[in-house]
Amino acid sequence: MAQESLSSIPYAYYIIDGKVYDLREWIGKHPGGSVWFSRCNGRDISAVVHAYHNDPEKLKRILRKYEVPVAVEDARNPSLNVPPFVLPEGFDANKHTPVYGWDERSGFLSSLRRKINTPVMQKRIAQADALFDFVGIFVFILHVFMMFVGVCYAVLPVWCFVILFAVTRTSLASVGHYHCHRKKDGVADWGDALFDMNYVGASLVLWEGHVLGHHLYTNSVADQKRTVFTGMLNLPRLWRVPVFTLHRFGQFLTGMWIKWRSMGWDLGHRGTEGKPLRFIQIATVRLLLLAEFIFCCATGYAVMWFAQFFLSLWWNQFLIVSSHDFEESETKADLSPGQDWGVFQVKNSFDMSIVGNRYVDCFLTAGLGSHRVHHVLPAQRSGFSNILSEPAVRSTCDEFHLPWNATKNFIFDRLPGLVAFYLSTPARFALARSSKDRAGEMSLLREAFAWEGCRPMARFILSGFNGVGSI
Repeated sequence: MAQESLSSIPYAYYIIDGKVYDLREWIGKHPGGSVWFSRCNGRDISAVVHAYHNDPEKLKRILRKYEVPVAVEDARNPSLNVPPFVLPEGFDANKHTPVYGWDERSGFLSSLRRKINTPVMQKRIAQADALFDFVGIFVFILHVFMMFVGVCYAVLPVWCFVILFAVTRTSLASVGHYHCHRKKDGVADWGDALFDMNYVGASLVLWEGHVLGHHLYTNSVADQKRTVFTGMLNLPRLWRVPVFTLHRFGQFLTGMWIKWRSMGWDLGHRGTEGKPLRFIQIATVRLLLLAEFIFCCATGYAVMWFAQFFLSLWWNQFLIVSSHDFEESETKADLSPGQDWGVFQVKNSFDMSIVGNRYVDCFLTAGLGSHRVHHVLPAQRSGFSNILSEPAVRSTCDEFHLPWNATKNFIFDRLPGLVAFYLSTPARFALARSSKDRAGEMSLLREAFAWEGCRPMARFILSGFNGVGSI
Protein backbone atom coordinates (compact mmCIF):
# COMPACT_ATOMS: atom_id res chain seq x y z
CA MET A 1 0.00 0.00 0.00
CA ALA A 2 1.41 3.37 -0.95
CA GLN A 3 2.10 5.88 1.78
CA GLU A 4 -0.15 8.47 0.18
CA SER A 5 -3.14 6.12 0.01
CA LEU A 6 -2.76 5.06 3.63
CA SER A 7 -2.43 8.63 4.83
CA SER A 8 -5.82 9.45 3.32
CA ILE A 9 -7.55 6.69 5.28
CA PRO A 10 -9.07 7.40 8.70
CA TYR A 11 -7.66 5.17 11.45
CA ALA A 12 -4.40 4.76 9.55
CA TYR A 13 -2.50 3.45 12.57
CA TYR A 14 -1.99 -0.03 14.00
CA ILE A 15 -2.36 -1.12 17.63
CA ILE A 16 0.08 -3.60 19.19
CA ASP A 17 0.12 -4.47 22.89
CA GLY A 18 -1.67 -1.29 23.90
CA LYS A 19 0.59 1.01 21.88
CA VAL A 20 -0.05 2.79 18.57
CA TYR A 21 2.25 2.62 15.56
CA ASP A 22 2.52 4.44 12.24
CA LEU A 23 3.86 1.65 10.01
CA ARG A 24 3.73 3.39 6.64
CA GLU A 25 7.50 3.38 6.28
CA TRP A 26 7.69 -0.32 7.18
CA ILE A 27 4.87 -1.64 4.99
CA GLY A 28 6.94 -1.79 1.82
CA LYS A 29 9.76 -3.58 3.66
CA HIS A 30 7.63 -6.29 5.23
CA PRO A 31 9.07 -9.70 4.19
CA GLY A 32 5.66 -11.35 4.13
CA GLY A 33 4.17 -8.83 1.71
CA SER A 34 2.58 -5.43 2.16
CA VAL A 35 -0.93 -6.78 1.57
CA TRP A 36 -1.12 -7.84 5.21
CA PHE A 37 -1.47 -4.16 6.10
CA SER A 38 -4.04 -3.29 3.46
CA ARG A 39 -7.20 -3.83 5.54
CA CYS A 40 -6.16 -4.13 9.18
CA ASN A 41 -5.35 -0.49 9.80
CA GLY A 42 -7.23 0.74 12.83
CA ARG A 43 -7.13 -2.72 14.43
CA ASP A 44 -5.32 -4.36 17.30
CA ILE A 45 -2.88 -6.66 15.49
CA SER A 46 -1.02 -7.92 18.56
CA ALA A 47 -1.86 -11.52 17.72
CA VAL A 48 -0.28 -11.18 14.28
CA VAL A 49 2.95 -9.86 15.77
CA HIS A 50 3.20 -12.60 18.40
CA ALA A 51 1.71 -15.63 16.64
CA TYR A 52 3.02 -15.11 13.09
CA HIS A 53 6.64 -14.33 13.94
CA ASN A 54 9.20 -16.66 15.48
CA ASP A 55 10.93 -13.88 17.42
CA PRO A 56 8.41 -11.22 18.48
CA GLU A 57 10.94 -9.56 20.79
CA LYS A 58 13.22 -8.87 17.84
CA LEU A 59 10.29 -7.42 15.94
CA LYS A 60 9.42 -5.17 18.88
CA ARG A 61 12.87 -3.60 18.62
CA ILE A 62 12.05 -2.68 15.02
CA LEU A 63 8.63 -1.36 16.00
CA ARG A 64 9.93 1.12 18.58
CA LYS A 65 10.92 3.63 15.92
CA TYR A 66 7.37 3.69 14.56
CA GLU A 67 5.50 4.31 17.84
CA VAL A 68 3.37 7.46 17.85
CA PRO A 69 1.77 9.38 20.74
CA VAL A 70 -1.82 8.60 19.80
CA ALA A 71 -4.46 7.23 22.18
CA VAL A 72 -5.55 3.66 21.43
CA GLU A 73 -9.21 4.71 21.42
CA ASP A 74 -8.48 7.32 18.75
CA ALA A 75 -6.42 4.95 16.61
CA ARG A 76 -8.86 2.04 16.68
CA ASN A 77 -11.54 1.85 14.01
CA PRO A 78 -14.80 1.07 15.88
CA SER A 79 -15.98 -1.12 12.98
CA LEU A 80 -12.59 -2.86 12.40
CA ASN A 81 -12.55 -1.47 8.86
CA VAL A 82 -14.92 -4.19 7.60
CA PRO A 83 -18.33 -4.05 5.85
CA PRO A 84 -21.18 -3.42 8.32
CA PHE A 85 -22.97 -6.71 7.57
CA VAL A 86 -19.95 -8.69 8.78
CA LEU A 87 -20.29 -7.67 12.44
CA PRO A 88 -23.28 -7.74 14.80
CA GLU A 89 -25.42 -4.68 15.37
CA GLY A 90 -24.02 -2.40 18.04
CA PHE A 91 -20.46 -3.67 17.65
CA ASP A 92 -17.74 -1.34 18.95
CA ALA A 93 -14.14 -2.48 18.62
CA ASN A 94 -13.13 -0.43 21.66
CA LYS A 95 -15.45 -2.54 23.79
CA HIS A 96 -15.59 -5.89 22.01
CA THR A 97 -12.02 -6.58 20.86
CA PRO A 98 -10.37 -9.30 22.99
CA VAL A 99 -7.02 -8.60 24.63
CA TYR A 100 -4.63 -11.48 25.29
CA GLY A 101 -1.56 -11.90 27.45
CA TRP A 102 1.82 -12.46 25.76
CA ASP A 103 4.60 -13.68 28.03
CA GLU A 104 7.58 -14.16 25.72
CA ARG A 105 9.55 -15.98 28.40
CA SER A 106 7.15 -18.31 30.14
CA GLY A 107 3.97 -18.18 28.06
CA PHE A 108 2.42 -21.03 26.08
CA LEU A 109 3.84 -19.92 22.73
CA SER A 110 7.34 -19.33 24.05
CA SER A 111 7.45 -22.82 25.55
CA LEU A 112 6.07 -24.34 22.35
CA ARG A 113 8.57 -22.51 20.14
CA ARG A 114 11.47 -23.97 22.10
CA LYS A 115 10.21 -27.41 21.07
CA ILE A 116 9.55 -26.81 17.38
CA ASN A 117 12.14 -24.18 16.42
CA THR A 118 15.01 -26.66 16.37
CA PRO A 119 16.90 -27.35 13.11
CA VAL A 120 15.76 -30.97 13.03
CA MET A 121 12.10 -30.12 13.64
CA GLN A 122 12.12 -27.26 11.14
CA LYS A 123 13.58 -29.55 8.48
CA ARG A 124 10.83 -32.11 9.10
CA ILE A 125 8.20 -29.37 8.97
CA ALA A 126 9.56 -28.11 5.62
CA GLN A 127 9.37 -31.67 4.25
CA ALA A 128 5.78 -32.00 5.51
CA ASP A 129 4.85 -28.74 3.78
CA ALA A 130 6.37 -29.93 0.50
CA LEU A 131 4.47 -33.22 0.71
CA PHE A 132 1.22 -31.36 1.45
CA ASP A 133 1.69 -29.23 -1.67
CA PHE A 134 2.52 -32.29 -3.76
CA VAL A 135 -0.71 -34.00 -2.67
CA GLY A 136 -2.61 -30.79 -3.39
CA ILE A 137 -1.24 -30.66 -6.95
CA PHE A 138 -2.17 -34.32 -7.46
CA VAL A 139 -5.75 -33.73 -6.24
CA PHE A 140 -6.08 -30.71 -8.53
CA ILE A 141 -4.93 -32.70 -11.58
CA LEU A 142 -7.27 -35.57 -10.63
CA HIS A 143 -10.18 -33.17 -10.23
CA VAL A 144 -9.65 -31.50 -13.61
CA PHE A 145 -9.07 -34.83 -15.38
CA MET A 146 -12.21 -36.43 -13.95
CA MET A 147 -14.32 -33.32 -14.57
CA PHE A 148 -13.48 -32.98 -18.25
CA VAL A 149 -12.32 -36.46 -19.30
CA GLY A 150 -14.00 -38.74 -16.79
CA VAL A 151 -17.38 -37.05 -17.22
CA CYS A 152 -17.04 -36.94 -21.01
CA TYR A 153 -16.47 -40.71 -21.19
CA ALA A 154 -18.80 -41.53 -18.27
CA VAL A 155 -16.15 -43.58 -16.47
CA LEU A 156 -18.20 -43.49 -13.25
CA PRO A 157 -21.90 -43.51 -12.39
CA VAL A 158 -23.36 -40.05 -11.87
CA TRP A 159 -23.71 -40.50 -8.11
CA CYS A 160 -20.00 -41.39 -7.88
CA PHE A 161 -19.11 -38.18 -9.71
CA VAL A 162 -21.21 -36.17 -7.25
CA ILE A 163 -19.36 -37.63 -4.25
CA LEU A 164 -15.96 -37.51 -5.94
CA PHE A 165 -16.20 -33.83 -6.80
CA ALA A 166 -17.42 -32.94 -3.32
CA VAL A 167 -14.33 -34.71 -1.97
CA THR A 168 -11.86 -33.09 -4.36
CA ARG A 169 -13.37 -29.64 -3.87
CA THR A 170 -13.14 -29.97 -0.09
CA SER A 171 -9.55 -31.19 -0.41
CA LEU A 172 -8.57 -28.31 -2.67
CA ALA A 173 -10.20 -25.87 -0.25
CA SER A 174 -7.85 -27.33 2.39
CA VAL A 175 -4.89 -26.36 0.20
CA GLY A 176 -6.31 -22.87 -0.27
CA HIS A 177 -7.01 -22.60 3.45
CA TYR A 178 -3.37 -23.05 4.40
CA HIS A 179 -2.04 -21.01 1.50
CA CYS A 180 -4.12 -18.07 2.77
CA HIS A 181 -1.80 -17.98 5.79
CA ARG A 182 1.41 -17.92 3.78
CA LYS A 183 3.72 -15.18 2.59
CA LYS A 184 1.94 -13.12 -0.06
CA ASP A 185 4.17 -13.13 -3.12
CA GLY A 186 2.24 -15.27 -5.62
CA VAL A 187 4.78 -18.08 -5.23
CA ALA A 188 4.72 -19.35 -1.65
CA ASP A 189 0.94 -18.91 -1.66
CA TRP A 190 0.43 -20.36 -5.16
CA GLY A 191 -2.69 -22.29 -4.03
CA ASP A 192 -4.43 -19.40 -2.28
CA ALA A 193 -7.19 -19.18 -4.92
CA LEU A 194 -8.07 -22.87 -4.45
CA PHE A 195 -9.95 -21.63 -1.39
CA ASP A 196 -12.73 -20.90 -3.92
CA MET A 197 -13.16 -24.48 -5.13
CA ASN A 198 -15.79 -25.51 -2.58
CA TYR A 199 -18.14 -22.61 -3.52
CA VAL A 200 -18.06 -21.32 0.08
CA GLY A 201 -14.70 -19.65 0.35
CA ALA A 202 -13.72 -16.68 -1.79
CA SER A 203 -10.01 -16.01 -1.50
CA LEU A 204 -10.34 -12.57 -3.04
CA VAL A 205 -11.99 -11.22 0.10
CA LEU A 206 -12.22 -14.00 2.70
CA TRP A 207 -8.50 -14.57 3.21
CA GLU A 208 -8.39 -11.27 5.10
CA GLY A 209 -11.51 -11.99 7.15
CA HIS A 210 -10.22 -15.44 7.99
CA VAL A 211 -6.56 -14.76 8.71
CA LEU A 212 -6.82 -11.22 10.11
CA GLY A 213 -10.34 -11.43 11.51
CA HIS A 214 -11.16 -14.91 12.71
CA HIS A 215 -7.69 -15.90 13.93
CA LEU A 216 -7.09 -12.60 15.70
CA TYR A 217 -10.43 -12.47 17.51
CA THR A 218 -11.43 -16.13 17.82
CA ASN A 219 -14.89 -16.81 19.28
CA SER A 220 -15.52 -13.22 20.30
CA VAL A 221 -18.18 -10.94 18.84
CA ALA A 222 -15.36 -9.45 16.74
CA ASP A 223 -14.82 -12.83 15.09
CA GLN A 224 -16.00 -12.23 11.52
CA LYS A 225 -16.29 -15.94 10.81
CA ARG A 226 -18.77 -16.33 13.65
CA THR A 227 -21.03 -13.60 12.31
CA VAL A 228 -20.81 -14.22 8.57
CA PHE A 229 -22.04 -17.80 8.76
CA THR A 230 -24.96 -17.02 11.02
CA GLY A 231 -26.28 -14.58 8.40
CA MET A 232 -28.58 -17.27 7.06
CA LEU A 233 -30.55 -17.02 10.30
CA ASN A 234 -32.14 -13.86 8.91
CA LEU A 235 -33.98 -16.07 6.40
CA PRO A 236 -37.27 -17.93 7.07
CA ARG A 237 -36.68 -21.59 7.90
CA LEU A 238 -38.79 -22.95 5.06
CA TRP A 239 -36.81 -21.05 2.41
CA ARG A 240 -33.41 -21.05 4.12
CA VAL A 241 -31.79 -23.87 2.13
CA PRO A 242 -33.01 -22.86 -1.36
CA VAL A 243 -32.41 -19.13 -0.81
CA PHE A 244 -28.93 -19.62 0.64
CA THR A 245 -28.05 -22.06 -2.15
CA LEU A 246 -29.27 -19.59 -4.77
CA HIS A 247 -27.25 -16.84 -3.10
CA ARG A 248 -24.09 -18.94 -3.38
CA PHE A 249 -24.89 -19.88 -6.96
CA GLY A 250 -25.19 -16.19 -7.81
CA GLN A 251 -21.90 -15.50 -6.07
CA PHE A 252 -20.25 -18.26 -8.12
CA LEU A 253 -21.83 -17.22 -11.43
CA THR A 254 -21.47 -13.43 -11.42
CA GLY A 255 -21.06 -12.07 -7.89
CA MET A 256 -17.36 -12.68 -7.37
CA TRP A 257 -16.54 -11.40 -10.87
CA ILE A 258 -18.39 -8.16 -10.13
CA LYS A 259 -16.72 -7.95 -6.72
CA TRP A 260 -13.30 -8.47 -8.29
CA ARG A 261 -13.97 -5.83 -10.93
CA SER A 262 -15.23 -3.33 -8.37
CA MET A 263 -12.10 -3.89 -6.27
CA GLY A 264 -9.93 -3.42 -9.36
CA TRP A 265 -8.58 -6.09 -11.68
CA ASP A 266 -5.20 -5.61 -10.02
CA LEU A 267 -6.45 -8.43 -7.73
CA GLY A 268 -8.27 -6.41 -5.15
CA HIS A 269 -5.26 -7.21 -2.96
CA ARG A 270 -3.83 -3.70 -2.90
CA GLY A 271 -0.08 -3.84 -2.44
CA THR A 272 0.21 -7.55 -3.19
CA GLU A 273 3.63 -8.62 -4.37
CA GLY A 274 3.68 -10.88 -7.43
CA LYS A 275 0.60 -9.19 -8.90
CA PRO A 276 0.72 -10.87 -12.35
CA LEU A 277 1.01 -14.31 -10.76
CA ARG A 278 -1.80 -13.54 -8.33
CA PHE A 279 -4.02 -12.32 -11.15
CA ILE A 280 -3.38 -15.53 -13.13
CA GLN A 281 -4.11 -17.71 -10.10
CA ILE A 282 -7.44 -16.05 -9.29
CA ALA A 283 -8.51 -15.91 -12.93
CA THR A 284 -7.55 -19.56 -13.52
CA VAL A 285 -9.67 -20.85 -10.64
CA ARG A 286 -12.66 -18.60 -11.36
CA LEU A 287 -12.58 -19.52 -15.08
CA LEU A 288 -12.20 -23.20 -14.22
CA LEU A 289 -15.33 -23.05 -12.06
CA LEU A 290 -17.31 -21.45 -14.90
CA ALA A 291 -15.85 -23.86 -17.48
CA GLU A 292 -16.96 -26.84 -15.39
CA PHE A 293 -20.51 -25.50 -15.25
CA ILE A 294 -20.67 -24.77 -18.98
CA PHE A 295 -19.09 -28.12 -19.87
CA CYS A 296 -21.50 -30.14 -17.72
CA CYS A 297 -24.51 -28.29 -19.12
CA ALA A 298 -23.27 -28.82 -22.68
CA THR A 299 -22.65 -32.55 -22.17
CA GLY A 300 -25.96 -33.33 -20.49
CA TYR A 301 -24.54 -33.46 -16.96
CA ALA A 302 -26.27 -30.34 -15.66
CA VAL A 303 -28.15 -32.29 -12.98
CA MET A 304 -24.89 -33.89 -11.84
CA TRP A 305 -23.24 -30.46 -11.65
CA PHE A 306 -26.04 -28.98 -9.53
CA ALA A 307 -26.00 -32.06 -7.27
CA GLN A 308 -22.26 -31.78 -6.66
CA PHE A 309 -22.62 -28.01 -6.22
CA PHE A 310 -25.26 -28.53 -3.54
CA LEU A 311 -23.33 -31.28 -1.74
CA SER A 312 -20.00 -29.44 -1.88
CA LEU A 313 -21.57 -26.19 -0.72
CA TRP A 314 -23.46 -27.53 2.27
CA TRP A 315 -20.84 -30.06 3.34
CA ASN A 316 -18.25 -27.29 3.49
CA GLN A 317 -20.67 -24.78 4.96
CA PHE A 318 -21.22 -27.01 7.96
CA LEU A 319 -17.53 -27.95 8.12
CA ILE A 320 -16.53 -24.33 8.43
CA VAL A 321 -18.72 -23.74 11.46
CA SER A 322 -17.98 -27.12 13.06
CA SER A 323 -14.62 -26.35 14.63
CA HIS A 324 -15.93 -23.69 17.05
CA ASP A 325 -19.16 -23.38 19.00
CA PHE A 326 -20.67 -20.74 16.71
CA GLU A 327 -24.11 -22.30 17.02
CA GLU A 328 -24.33 -21.20 20.64
CA SER A 329 -26.49 -18.10 21.06
CA GLU A 330 -23.74 -16.61 23.22
CA THR A 331 -20.18 -17.84 23.08
CA LYS A 332 -19.10 -19.96 26.03
CA ALA A 333 -15.59 -18.58 25.77
CA ASP A 334 -14.16 -16.69 28.73
CA LEU A 335 -13.09 -13.43 27.06
CA SER A 336 -11.67 -11.71 30.13
CA PRO A 337 -8.56 -9.70 29.17
CA GLY A 338 -5.01 -10.88 29.74
CA GLN A 339 -5.47 -14.58 29.07
CA ASP A 340 -2.61 -16.53 27.55
CA TRP A 341 -3.13 -16.67 23.77
CA GLY A 342 -2.11 -20.31 23.34
CA VAL A 343 -4.22 -21.54 26.23
CA PHE A 344 -7.26 -19.66 24.92
CA GLN A 345 -6.87 -21.07 21.40
CA VAL A 346 -6.60 -24.67 22.59
CA LYS A 347 -9.66 -24.25 24.82
CA ASN A 348 -11.81 -22.72 22.10
CA SER A 349 -11.10 -24.84 19.02
CA PHE A 350 -12.08 -28.37 18.05
CA ASP A 351 -10.17 -30.95 16.04
CA MET A 352 -12.27 -32.67 13.37
CA SER A 353 -12.17 -36.17 11.92
CA ILE A 354 -14.05 -37.90 9.10
CA VAL A 355 -12.40 -41.29 8.54
CA GLY A 356 -9.94 -41.28 11.45
CA ASN A 357 -6.69 -41.00 9.48
CA ARG A 358 -5.09 -37.66 10.34
CA TYR A 359 -3.48 -37.11 6.94
CA VAL A 360 -6.62 -38.00 4.99
CA ASP A 361 -8.82 -35.99 7.33
CA CYS A 362 -6.56 -32.99 6.79
CA PHE A 363 -8.06 -32.79 3.29
CA LEU A 364 -11.57 -34.14 3.93
CA THR A 365 -12.16 -31.48 6.61
CA ALA A 366 -10.94 -28.56 4.44
CA GLY A 367 -7.92 -28.28 6.71
CA LEU A 368 -9.73 -28.43 10.06
CA GLY A 369 -8.35 -31.80 11.18
CA SER A 370 -5.57 -30.50 13.45
CA HIS A 371 -7.46 -27.33 14.12
CA ARG A 372 -6.16 -26.63 17.61
CA VAL A 373 -2.56 -26.69 16.43
CA HIS A 374 -3.56 -24.48 13.51
CA HIS A 375 -4.98 -21.87 15.89
CA VAL A 376 -1.96 -21.94 18.18
CA LEU A 377 0.47 -21.86 15.22
CA PRO A 378 -1.47 -20.06 12.47
CA ALA A 379 1.70 -19.25 10.50
CA GLN A 380 2.46 -22.91 9.78
CA ARG A 381 2.20 -23.59 6.07
CA SER A 382 0.24 -26.84 5.91
CA GLY A 383 -2.00 -29.30 7.67
CA PHE A 384 0.78 -31.90 7.57
CA SER A 385 3.13 -29.67 9.54
CA ASN A 386 0.35 -29.18 12.09
CA ILE A 387 0.02 -32.95 12.49
CA LEU A 388 3.78 -33.16 12.94
CA SER A 389 3.71 -30.40 15.56
CA GLU A 390 0.82 -31.79 17.59
CA PRO A 391 2.95 -33.81 20.07
CA ALA A 392 4.82 -30.60 20.96
CA VAL A 393 1.54 -28.74 21.44
CA ARG A 394 0.14 -31.52 23.61
CA SER A 395 3.32 -31.58 25.67
CA THR A 396 2.98 -27.84 26.21
CA CYS A 397 -0.64 -28.36 27.26
CA ASP A 398 0.59 -30.77 29.93
CA GLU A 399 2.98 -28.10 31.20
CA PHE A 400 0.08 -25.69 31.55
CA HIS A 401 -2.26 -28.33 33.01
CA LEU A 402 -4.52 -27.89 30.03
CA PRO A 403 -6.65 -30.94 29.07
CA TRP A 404 -6.47 -32.20 25.50
CA ASN A 405 -10.04 -33.08 24.61
CA ALA A 406 -10.88 -35.86 22.19
CA THR A 407 -11.17 -35.12 18.48
CA LYS A 408 -14.77 -34.66 17.36
CA ASN A 409 -16.17 -36.69 14.50
CA PHE A 410 -17.80 -34.28 12.09
CA ILE A 411 -20.54 -36.66 10.91
CA PHE A 412 -21.62 -38.02 14.28
CA ASP A 413 -20.59 -35.40 16.84
CA ARG A 414 -21.10 -32.10 15.05
CA LEU A 415 -23.23 -32.38 11.90
CA PRO A 416 -26.58 -33.31 13.54
CA GLY A 417 -26.48 -30.39 15.95
CA LEU A 418 -25.33 -27.94 13.30
CA VAL A 419 -28.10 -28.97 10.90
CA ALA A 420 -30.66 -28.66 13.68
CA PHE A 421 -29.45 -25.20 14.66
CA TYR A 422 -28.84 -23.59 11.28
CA LEU A 423 -31.86 -25.05 9.52
CA SER A 424 -34.50 -25.15 12.27
CA THR A 425 -33.83 -22.02 14.34
CA PRO A 426 -36.60 -19.47 13.67
CA ALA A 427 -35.62 -16.44 11.62
CA ARG A 428 -34.41 -13.51 13.68
CA PHE A 429 -37.35 -11.32 12.68
CA ALA A 430 -39.73 -14.07 13.85
CA LEU A 431 -37.98 -14.34 17.20
CA ALA A 432 -38.09 -10.55 17.59
CA ARG A 433 -41.81 -10.39 16.77
CA SER A 434 -42.65 -13.29 19.08
CA SER A 435 -40.73 -11.65 21.91
CA LYS A 436 -42.40 -8.29 21.31
CA ASP A 437 -45.93 -9.62 20.96
CA ARG A 438 -45.52 -12.29 23.65
CA ALA A 439 -47.59 -14.56 21.45
CA GLY A 440 -45.24 -17.51 21.51
CA GLU A 441 -43.04 -18.75 18.71
CA MET A 442 -44.23 -17.88 15.21
CA SER A 443 -45.31 -20.96 13.27
CA LEU A 444 -43.25 -22.25 10.38
CA LEU A 445 -45.84 -21.23 7.77
CA ARG A 446 -46.49 -17.79 9.26
CA GLU A 447 -42.77 -17.14 9.31
CA ALA A 448 -42.34 -18.40 5.73
CA PHE A 449 -44.95 -16.02 4.30
CA ALA A 450 -44.44 -13.04 6.63
CA TRP A 451 -43.68 -9.77 4.86
CA GLU A 452 -40.66 -9.19 7.10
CA GLY A 453 -39.02 -12.27 5.56
CA CYS A 454 -39.49 -11.27 1.90
CA ARG A 455 -37.14 -8.32 1.95
CA PRO A 456 -34.14 -10.14 3.52
CA MET A 457 -34.62 -13.04 1.11
CA ALA A 458 -34.69 -10.80 -1.96
CA ARG A 459 -31.74 -8.78 -0.70
CA PHE A 460 -29.77 -11.93 0.12
CA ILE A 461 -30.30 -13.46 -3.33
CA LEU A 462 -29.45 -10.21 -5.08
CA SER A 463 -26.28 -9.76 -3.03
CA GLY A 464 -25.04 -13.06 -4.38
CA PHE A 465 -25.51 -12.14 -8.03
CA ASN A 466 -24.32 -8.52 -7.88
CA GLY A 467 -21.43 -9.00 -5.48
CA VAL A 468 -22.61 -6.24 -3.16
CA GLY A 469 -22.44 -7.58 0.37
CA SER A 470 -21.49 -10.94 -1.09
CA ILE A 471 -18.59 -12.76 0.48
